[in-house]
Amino acid sequence: MSTPKQDFTEKLDWFNDDTAADLDLIYVVDYDDKRKRYTPKKKKLNSLVSPAREQVFPRIPFVGTFEKEYVWYSASTPLSNDIALDQTGAVLGIVQKLYHEVGLLDPAPVISGVPDIQIMGTGTYTSGVLNVIYFEWTETDRIEYWITQEG
Repeated sequence: MSTPKQDFTEKLDWFNDDTAADLDLIYVVDYDDKRKRYTPKKKKLNSLVSPAREQVFPRIPFVGTFEKEYVWYSASTPLSNDIALDQTGAVLGIVQKLYHEVGLLDPAPVISGVPDIQIMGTGTYTSGVLNVIYFEWTETDRIEYWITQEG
């Protein structure tokens, strides 16, 4: 059984089609406490989505934070040092993307800064190739991460 909000949202689908004259506006469903019903509201699209990730090249030693999303370094200029993470001011669900590469004979970087750092999935760090590491702050003192390599 669907909820009143789901039913109302489906009825608004035709408001948000590709033929809209003002592509910066979108209709969303808000609950009107006064009228005790769901009503459509026009909102600026950029007020509904988080801002694009910012690409940054911080100084060494590297310390990643979780206040907003960043892409740390780049494929052409990856980090090659150890990784420190700081959860001060962290926001739940923020994901950080980090480009990292060490020499073929060098060990994987040490990841520190939070007591519980857990790798998710089966990806492992591979020396000598570009590794892309994603970190997500999930709760106090816990960060989950996963690793992929360039195809």
